[in-house]
Amino acid sequence: MKDSPTRFGLSGQAAESLPALTALRGIAALLVVAFHFDIFIARLLPGGLTPASGKLYLMVDLFFVLSGFIMCHVYGHQFSQGWCKQTFRRFILARFARIYPLHLFSLVLVIGLWALMYLTDSFNRMFELTYDISALPAHLVLLQAAGTHNEATWNSPSWSISVEWMVYFLFPWLALLLAKGNKATPWLLLLFCAAGYLAIMFYFQPAYWARRWDLLGIPVEYPYPTGTIDVLTGSAILRCLCGFILGMLCHRLYMLGTAAKWAARRFLPWLIILVLVAGWHGQWLIDPLAVVLFTGIILYLANSPKGNGKGLERPVWQWLGDISYSMYLLHMPMIFAFIGVRRALYQSDQLALPMGYDLTLWQSWGLLALMFVLLCLFSTLSYRYIENPARYWLKSRFSQSGVTQGPFLVMK
Repeated sequence: MKDSPTRFGLSGQAAESLPALTALRGIAALLVVAFHFDIFIARLLPGGLTPASGKLYLMVDLFFVLSGFIMCHVYGHQFSQGWCKQTFRRFILARFARIYPLHLFSLVLVIGLWALMYLTDSFNRMFELTYDISALPAHLVLLQAAGTHNEATWNSPSWSISVEWMVYFLFPWLALLLAKGNKATPWLLLLFCAAGYLAIMFYFQPAYWARRWDLLGIPVEYPYPTGTIDVLTGSAILRCLCGFILGMLCHRLYMLGTAAKWAARRFLPWLIILVLVAGWHGQWLIDPLAVVLFTGIILYLANSPKGNGKGLERPVWQWLGDISYSMYLLHMPMIFAFIGVRRALYQSDQLALPMGYDLTLWQSWGLLALMFVLLCLFSTLSYRYIENPARYWLKSRFSQSGVTQGPFLVMK
């Protein structure tokens, strides 16, 4: 969601360019936007979310897998031989410079939105839980998903940024373990992921959603979802860690080249997409297996021909990948701004989603298209005038203050 695997590591050595993965981030970000649009604004399919479209929350897990893959691809060699305090400091500061400026900007934006909604008295219980003032200190230090609050607060998608930030601190040790471990190490890490996902599905997720239903005051006759990995705080750290490790294992397969011939088959991504849609629609594909299937798409794209400027290497896809982080963090403020205006005008107290007014499917898709256009515009401006300048300013400040020595490179 945030990084292109086409840049440089801490040592200044160029990593192999993988532009198709940049495009994949953009596509996944658009699917997250469509998912939230369907929930909060207007239905995109007859009857609302289907069993298949309702699984698009797993695009966040695709981001986690991509992040593990890309961190290994760009930084892994720095920690494969040992752990160095100086290298670790440069890595963490590089990650901070990459994710924090836009997170802070979007948080300030949402606080302003909250103030306007407060003045218009357009809150309901959901908004009261989302805009919880006591959660602001945690947001300032990227710990909003640590479990202090059950709901994803303020700019709600930032929960995933929070858990990724925490997992970054484990990455050097995981990279070292994977590099120095024996042949059983990858299998043990895979077993850990399986156990972690099962713990979320059958223990943490039901407890999380039961608590959520209680806080929202939803009657018990309306059952909450179970048997998924859809948690946003607390055990969300484990959710991110499992996806991140799968991404690291996926990169190991990529580097070994053992899966190159198999992964380069053109039918592979379409077969995986078919299995995903059929499995979600038939409700027989559990979330952890879907996340594992994501690694097949990543392996295929990583092994795809490079440098021909075709397919996902076209400029429009690369542009979407570049602005994907802004799209991800700015789309929910846009959605809640729309909801706030509608509630202020119509004074609706309904809790049912989507909160707004009924639209035909043609109107819903037209409104979604308009939102995509506006979001891409704002995200491009954000990427050009907030993300990049702030990142390189922080890089410069870190270098001048002496907290880093040697090359300090931040990925685009």
